[in-house]
Amino acid sequence: MLSLVESESHLWERFLDGSVDPARVAADPLLRHWQRARALGVSAEGPAAPEGIGHEELLDRREREGELVHASGEALRGLETELARRGLIAILADRDGIVLHAVGGGRFLGSAARSRLIEGACWSEGSRGTNAIGTALSDERSVHVRGRAHFERMNHA
Repeated sequence: MLSLVESESHLWERFLDGSVDPARVAADPLLRHWQRARALGVSAEGPAAPEGIGHEELLDRREREGELVHASGEALRGLETELARRGLIAILADRDGIVLHAVGGGRFLGSAARSRLIEGACWSEGSRGTNAIGTALSDERSVHVRGRAHFERMNHA
C-alpha cells in the first residue's frame, strides 16, 4: 500500500509557491503526486463547482456494476454501526472515481459532506487532485492519503 503523508510542516505551501527544489519533487512520491495534480489542472482550493452526477445516473452506474455493488453494499451495511461509532466512512467508487456507496460517518459525517465525500461525487485525480480514491485509480494500487497530503486544502483537516 502506498501511504502518502506530508513529511514536514508547510511542505504543501512551499510546493504551491514553487520553492521546493525540482530534484526533490522528482524523488518524493507525495510531491510527484501533487505535481501530477497540478499538471492535470486541479486547483488546490478545490473545484469551482462541485463535480459529480445526479441521482438517476448514480442509479444507472450502480446497476452497471451490479454484483460488486450488491456484495459490497451488504458488507458495508454490516460495518455501518461500527464505522459511525469510530467516525469513519467506507466508500465504494467506480473506475471513474464516482462514489457509488458510502456508509458510516458519525462525527465525520459533517466534514465528509462539506468536502463532498458523498454518493454521486467525483473523486478522480483529475477532479480533486491527490486523494485516496483518485490516486488508487491512477496508480492501480491501494493508497492511504492522510490529512495535508491531499492536494486540496479543504481535505487537510
